[in-house]
Amino acid sequence: MKPTSYEILAADDPTSILNLLRCLGVCKSSETITQVSKAGEGNMNLVLRVETTRQSVIVKQARPWVEKYPDIPASDERILSEIEFYRCISNNSNIRAAMPSILASLPQQRVMVMEDLGEASDHTSLYQTNVNPKEVNTVFLQAIDWVTQLHKLDLKDKRAIGCTGLLKLNHQHMFSIPLNDPPMIDLEQVCHGLTQASRSLCADNSVRIQMKRLGEIYLAGGGPLLHGDYYPGSWLKTEHGFRVIDPEFCFCGPTEYDLGVLAAHWIFCGSEADETTINRVCNGLSRVSRPLIFGFAGNELIRRLIGVGQLPLDADISRRTAWLDCGVRFLRRSN
Repeated sequence: MKPTSYEILAADDPTSILNLLRCLGVCKSSETITQVSKAGEGNMNLVLRVETTRQSVIVKQARPWVEKYPDIPASDERILSEIEFYRCISNNSNIRAAMPSILASLPQQRVMVMEDLGEASDHTSLYQTNVNPKEVNTVFLQAIDWVTQLHKLDLKDKRAIGCTGLLKLNHQHMFSIPLNDPPMIDLEQVCHGLTQASRSLCADNSVRIQMKRLGEIYLAGGGPLLHGDYYPGSWLKTEHGFRVIDPEFCFCGPTEYDLGVLAAHWIFCGSEADETTINRVCNGLSRVSRPLIFGFAGNELIRRLIGVGQLPLDADISRRTAWLDCGVRFLRRSN
């Protein structure tokens, strides 16, 4: 692990956490911590629920590695972009209402303190085959409504949005690493037969060409503010309704990126593996490129099936192969 110039927080060191919260004015001097626990999966960052004698808050720290995979280095400046994201949405009540409030931040220590949304779960349960399609559609329509409002934000300065190091890391995992042969992970442990399906896909040079082109569009920037990792793992089910979290991958780029990723996950959750889903995502939206949405959706289908960023999919090799075929078809429609 890369050494840091700041203190690394840990769940088993509540004293350091309390001192930090007092320094930030979040906790009073008379307040003590009663419990510290992990809050959610925390794929990219350390995310802790800190309960005190007076309140419960979420403490998030970015370290120079990926929390879920500590051997993968990642720029800790990603949290600076996340802080800036929350600043950008602060004047839009509709967008802000669906996200936790920021109580305090300490950029030099790569820390944010956020409102605790209470007992909540993400929407990755939608990947299971026994979920009611009406529930799936309700969640995705809410997701489209929120992200459409986000994309309409008028930003005065786009230069401060997006962590270059994280964007480059994500670019590798989105558009390059999934086509490694041999793959970075043991795909047979994911699903028997997936290794061979991956090899067949990786041998298709047209897939490589299209994914490379989409990756260049991703890195080119420009455009509206994007969430950057807009899928069911970033959506929460709370007692107050649909909520959005974890915009550390945010950047200014093509609207079609967020929409294509969303469309791919709608397919994983049971929507039709054809243009019907793209039509549903585009419904009512103007000035978007349908071919580009096809491209980013196809790319997301492929990278989630044979890349490092695996999902809790309830699917056998037949269904996964059908999704891979859909991804290839979508890529070919992206020109």
